[in-house]
Amino acid sequence: NNICIHGQNDGVALRGKKNFHEPGVRVSMSNLDDLDAPGQAYGTVEAALVEGDLWPKDVDRLDDIIDGLRTLDPNYLPDFMVDVDAAENRILKLGVQSVTGSSLPATTVQMTVYVINCNGQIELPGTLMSKVVVVANCRIHSNSGANLQDAVVATSYDGSNDSIHMAAQSTLGLNDDCAPGGGVEMYTPGDVHLTSNGEWHGLRVVAGGDVHFNSNIEGVWGISVQAGGDIDLQSNNNFGLCAGGNPGNPAYQYRLVL
Repeated sequence: NNICIHGQNDGVALRGKKNFHEPGVRVSMSNLDDLDAPGQAYGTVEAALVEGDLWPKDVDRLDDIIDGLRTLDPNYLPDFMVDVDAAENRILKLGVQSVTGSSLPATTVQMTVYVINCNGQIELPGTLMSKVVVVANCRIHSNSGANLQDAVVATSYDGSNDSIHMAAQSTLGLNDDCAPGGGVEMYTPGDVHLTSNGEWHGLRVVAGGDVHFNSNIEGVWGISVQAGGDIDLQSNNNFGLCAGGNPGNPAYQYRLVL
């Protein structure tokens, strides 16, 4: 229940005969004729099929989201940096600061928005990144074993290479059954590549291009993905629900929407 895979423009393609969809999982597309599930693969998904429209609305809002993060607009900053007053206005918490540079420090400081103006790419440090926002204008890569909690990673880069690339064995989000806080958000008009042997808790991705998941991801508990291009999932990945939902005010409730 509450898991949806949707293909708006090109449908959904499934390979292999060992896919399994628990009751309540929905696989939808605007036209069921666009389903690409040959042979025995069709039998694994038949009961989950739904025809209908579901648009990845936040893809059209990426420029506003990224600019809002860069300018410390409380309407776009994550909840851990924002208070809500009696009139339900979002206001910056005391201590939130902006630091501008061409790279990230080896150890990031909590409650900081790092505005990175760079050429080529920047590397996320191997140390724990917690309660930070990174917004750049070039490619963002991580080292193997990166650990992000309560973090936002965004870039306006939209070139031929991956805009955001998370290396193997990355831990994204706090293992807390998606309780409030602890999650990770990623925004880019380009492509996102999340590689193997990672563990993710409360992850939100909005990409104007493609989103690619490698194989052997150990556990994905609570994920929402919107893409303007394709979403590609390789084999032997485990996906499951978490009680608290996913982080992020700018994005809606969609999961795996392309």
